[in-house]
Amino acid sequence: MSSVAIVGINSVIAPKLIEALEGSVFAGKFQFPIKAITRSTEGKSSTDKLKYVAVNYDDPASVVKELQGTDVIISLLTVNPDVLKTLESIVKEVKPKLYIPSQFGVDVKYVSSYIPGLLNVKDDHSENVRAAGIKVVDIYNGFFASPKSWLYEIVPHLGIDVEKKEYVARGDLNTQISYTNLTDLGLAIASIASNPSGNWPQQVKIQSGKVTVKDVIERYEKDHGVKLTQKEAVSKEDTLKQVYEKLKNFNPADYVFYLHAIAAQGEGKGANFTENDDELVNPGEKLWKWSKY
Repeated sequence: MSSVAIVGINSVIAPKLIEALEGSVFAGKFQFPIKAITRSTEGKSSTDKLKYVAVNYDDPASVVKELQGTDVIISLLTVNPDVLKTLESIVKEVKPKLYIPSQFGVDVKYVSSYIPGLLNVKDDHSENVRAAGIKVVDIYNGFFASPKSWLYEIVPHLGIDVEKKEYVARGDLNTQISYTNLTDLGLAIASIASNPSGNWPQQVKIQSGKVTVKDVIERYEKDHGVKLTQKEAVSKEDTLKQVYEKLKNFNPADYVFYLHAIAAQGEGKGANFTENDDELVNPGEKLWKWSKY
């Protein structure tokens, strides 16, 4: 049984991951309690399966001591270069059998090949830990999907302005994107974590399915009884020109624009996977059924 620690417990992924680790699908695969590493345990209640542990990242040695002997460390932290640097030093000292960094989303490695500088910090983080001889598995899942949330209610990263009831069309609206339901993502992470010594590739791509930008627009219109108006249309080529221009003065607030730009580029460009590893993490759907949009 694997001992597991989760760093970044306030992530939107955390509830579904915890549910997967504690659930019946992987019964007997994990040592309990799972450690949930957080800056503050205020308002959080530990159970026999989940123990909240308050740490001070300004004192990395104390965090290392808390995590010593952990088989699998899973990071759900948002991208912050300083935080990632501290986490790298901690993981290198703990030396888990497996480290799963917060790479979730588009294929960072491929996107970096044509939009250099946008997501390099995430890829560099993984490579730095690998250089210390630690097994690292990056999980790419395309776009998050969850009823009442991502791709249903939260849609600005596909150019939709719900307040103004309009959208910007970038590239072809029939361009597909890979998506993964948050429940499926939690289960996929748990599947990999349950076998830390497994022969996992360095990058694992998963998807619950594919959906077009047009599908998302029409779904939002149907669910909310509104008609969205196209504000403007921008080709995928002109969109990339805008990306390069914005990157001259990077602003984190533009991140939803960058996601939309990546989605517009089409198959094999980071948001629409030409192949995936669904069968590797969930052979024959024997562990669970992939959710549909």
